Amino acid sequence: MKTIKLLFLLIFTLSFSQINAQSIKAQERQNNKVKLFSDSEFANLHIWFYNEVQKMNLSENADNEYSSILNMHVGRMSRLDDKDKGYSKEEMIKRFNEIFDKLNIDIKPVLNENQFTQHIEIMNVLSQAILNKLKLKA
Repeated sequence: MKTIKLLFLLIFTLSFSQINAQSIKAQERQNNKVKLFSDSEFANLHIWFYNEVQKMNLSENADNEYSSILNMHVGRMSRLDDKDKGYSKEEMIKRFNEIFDKLNIDIKPVLNENQFTQHIEIMNVLSQAILNKLKLKA
């Protein structure tokens, strides 16, 4: 019985320390984030992007795959200007373009030709907005 209590206490303590370590990492990550767009700019871009994607008339399956691939690559893009990365403006732009190209390669099999053309048009507008902001950064 004593062993079970000791084992339970050990597991509880290790679990708590793991959760605490994760929350510290999450806090550090949050502290390193840099906002490229103001809240209103982001909201406007988000609404515009959503409306444009709706015009693509994706099937449910294609929409799920499209969203998954897009979120993965956009997540990577959004971390490029974090303080902990230490990238120069030129490095950020270079890495952004690399991720952008990889995104388009990964998305292409999910979409038909017309949808892919629409995707490229949408992403070119979005990309230009992001690159303009990156170029303006000090």
